[in-house]
Amino acid sequence: MSRPSVSREQRVVMRKRQADRIEAMGRAEGRALLDIEEHIGSCIKWPPHFTEMMLSTHLRFPERWQLTLFLLGNRCPPSLMVEWYLSRNALKDKSARDQVADLIRQHKDGTLEQQGRTTWVLDATEDLPAILRKHKWDGVGMPAENKTRAIFTPSFAFDWQHEWHWDEAIAVLKEPYVKVTPGRPGALGGGWPPS
Repeated sequence: MSRPSVSREQRVVMRKRQADRIEAMGRAEGRALLDIEEHIGSCIKWPPHFTEMMLSTHLRFPERWQLTLFLLGNRCPPSLMVEWYLSRNALKDKSARDQVADLIRQHKDGTLEQQGRTTWVLDATEDLPAILRKHKWDGVGMPAENKTRAIFTPSFAFDWQHEWHWDEAIAVLKEPYVKVTPGRPGALGGGWPPS
């Protein structure tokens, strides 16, 4: 997945427009966005093209694919992601909902990991090789220059106490007429394991 090339001036204009769109959100919609940001950080600090996708009200196939992998790869609870998509009416038809449901299922069962799928990971770190360290703690957890990382399935996806996050998100996407109230804590459920 390549990042679109934008100039510094274009990035400033894009960030200003994105901030204005966030500021103009209603209370419930803003709360839903904050719920996601509590897990993965402020969307204004994301790469601009991911923020642009997040604020879109119509996600076409490539945007759905990239944004869903980005959110899952950055440990966004699938239930919050689906709540956001549906509250914004970003998934316009059954095929869009089915695609996202399938990506969530592939994330849970490890298919994305097995296929070597990658995404931009916001808090990616890397360690210096031991031979380059003066002390054993030198260079451990340094911010990575290349933040493209493999998408992995968290171990708690298979824990009976937490697997419902994936299952419920998939079930809601498969249900044809679900009304989601954004910003209600746990609109699709509640509680996400700490990282």
